[in-house]
Amino acid sequence: MSERDDVQIRPGAGLARPFVHELWGVRPTAPAARQLYPDGRHGLSVDLTTGDAWLEPAVLTPVRMTLTPGAPHVGARLALGAVRGLFDLDPDWGAVRIPLTDLVPEFADVVDALRADPSAALATLERWLTARAARAPRPAPSIAAAAHLLTRPHPPNRVRDIADAVGCTVRQLQRRFRAEVGLTPKQIVQLHRARLARAHIAAHPERGLADVAAELGFADQAQMTRLFARYCGTTPGRYRRRKLGERG
Repeated sequence: MSERDDVQIRPGAGLARPFVHELWGVRPTAPAARQLYPDGRHGLSVDLTTGDAWLEPAVLTPVRMTLTPGAPHVGARLALGAVRGLFDLDPDWGAVRIPLTDLVPEFADVVDALRADPSAALATLERWLTARAARAPRPAPSIAAAAHLLTRPHPPNRVRDIADAVGCTVRQLQRRFRAEVGLTPKQIVQLHRARLARAHIAAHPERGLADVAAELGFADQAQMTRLFARYCGTTPGRYRRRKLGERG
């Protein structure tokens, strides 16, 4: 992404907050390929040029998104466990994108409104999600509490600790996560820790990888490397060298 690109990101708020992690909008000024890293969350995206609107799966590998200059997009990252309440959909539907207008036919009117006034598209999408959230069954309290623990800067290393904290057994927590989130608690922890490592290396590429691994609570550098390669599509060393090169 170019520094000149018009990018907006803001967290979900109000009634939408239990269902929407963040809303985003972008209008690229130059051709770009954006790398989207997995975080366990489902997504929603609308191309305001073509009118295509998709519900995105919770993938476990990076996805490359090609952006065309002047082609605005808006979308949202949904909260863990939100897709069933918002869309009455099994969260583990696979790796394919679902056309939103097939799933929710009235969303075609929302797309028309988004395209009619791109400058207000993010606010329009937020109003629609808020109205839908107001009618949706809220995520299970245990899922919301566990998701909060799992995505802290230093999440518990053991699923048992999380289950104890939210008042259920490990088996209950695993079953509820599979049903409501589509992934296991362990996968969420691994995704989150890989993202923390990527963010830390991007901000401090001059630091040694062993120091980063120790600071983030990995057993050793090898454990960090395995998770990083699995969920970020490259090794920490290659990613660090790229970030050092970008600094010139």
